[in-house]
Amino acid sequence: MNGTRGAGRGRTGTAMIEAAVVLPILIVLLLGIMEVGRALMTYNLLTRAVRTGARLAVVTPDLEQNDLRVLGRINDLLDDGGATAASSEMAFIGDPPSPGESQRGLMLCVRAEVDFVPAVSILQWGNHQLRAQVVARHE
Repeated sequence: MNGTRGAGRGRTGTAMIEAAVVLPILIVLLLGIMEVGRALMTYNLLTRAVRTGARLAVVTPDLEQNDLRVLGRINDLLDDGGATAASSEMAFIGDPPSPGESQRGLMLCVRAEVDFVPAVSILQWGNHQLRAQVVARHE
């Protein structure tokens, strides 16, 4: 035996090949986890903005359908968080009140949508709309 057939011979490039196979999978997995985190953060921001808008709507006297005070507050909160509302609306459930009529006890629905665009280009599986809705009774 001349010593050319040892335990470590013939395996000099094995670690590099294993890294070349496993590393892209780990990178895609890491980027996917980051995108899911961003989507959850955006959804949390959206639900908080809609909830705050609904809270404002139920205590606002002389409220109108799609009141700009409520929708403006939702859009401001989304803009502060770095998201842009694709649409937002506030509507009374049932018949809207007549002008001068008491709004106490009326049900209203506040909803908004945000377009979520993935930040990492290799993971762009398309844009997704995140939606949130709150139903509340006017105080």
